[in-house]
Amino acid sequence: MKSTEIIIPNTVTPLKAHRLINKVVKIDDGHLNIIVGEHVVTLTSGQEVEIHKGTPFAYANLSPNTTLITEITDLETIGDDTGTYADSTGNSYIENACPSIQISLSLYQSVADMLIHKDLFNAA
Repeated sequence: MKSTEIIIPNTVTPLKAHRLINKVVKIDDGHLNIIVGEHVVTLTSGQEVEIHKGTPFAYANLSPNTTLITEITDLETIGDDTGTYADSTGNSYIENACPSIQISLSLYQSVADMLIHKDLFNAA
């Protein structure tokens, strides 16, 4: 199954994992940082990465430009097969995480901290 997504500028998606599907993420236009398990991968147009089921991942578009991606999954799912671990506001949804998930959460928070917070610039 194929789907196309637009990742808007200055965005970090929630850290999540698919329980049942593997997916390939291909960058069609722009560039994107993707947290995949214990790694951060930076991709540009034409590059792709495979995300295996059970692996935490998140997309981070820290640029001022929109990024267009295609997600290709190995099977179609009925209902929601994702588990969410954290979001960019700092909320964590998993307690007593195993060490590899803790590393993913730490990487995720580091990337989320790179977002440009406009309210900091308007305070003056």
